[in-house]
Amino acid sequence: IPEQRKLEMSEEFKKYVETQFSEAWRLEQQGRQNEARVKYQKVMDIMEIHTLETTKLALEQLDRLRNF
Repeated sequence: IPEQRKLEMSEEFKKYVETQFSEAWRLEQQGRQNEARVKYQKVMDIMEIHTLETTKLALEQLDRLRNF
């Protein structure tokens, strides 16, 4: 894959993950914990083994909601 395309794919992936996380956060703020939990889990599933700040935050939020 050409380097430029790799860069584009990386940016698209980051935007997708950020969008999913933002949606989870919005749902949580609206008091829709079950839906937020599903979205945070989706972020975790998408990220699998990647270590980004968003992954860490999603995991923290998911753990917090599980104990809610």
